[in-house]
Amino acid sequence: MSRAMRIEITDDHLKLLRRTFFEWDDSAYNGAPYVDIKRPYGNSDVLGDVAEILEWELITDRDGEKVMTEDQGKRARELHEQMADVLQVLVQNPLDFGIGVWVNTDKFAPYGVRYTPESA
Repeated sequence: MSRAMRIEITDDHLKLLRRTFFEWDDSAYNGAPYVDIKRPYGNSDVLGDVAEILEWELITDRDGEKVMTEDQGKRARELHEQMADVLQVLVQNPLDFGIGVWVNTDKFAPYGVRYTPESA
């Protein structure tokens, strides 16, 4: 996955970030924190978790189950995938982090990553 050259962080991203589940992996070297790949938001239904966290209205299928529309599924996947860049912005800008547009200004972008606010 290549990093986004520009990302707009929204309230939806912040809601997902608040529910992101971190763990510690000490299986190699000195270890490192990581986001649980199976349960990034606490449960194994990743896209369903996105819909729940964002309080989306779901449709009822023929079996009476609540499911996402195709557009909701695409949006849930998109938001989930954007979280890598959102986390990168947060780590690089902990005091300035927030809603807004962030741009990768690293001279080696897209391979290097240095996000700064678009207005800076």
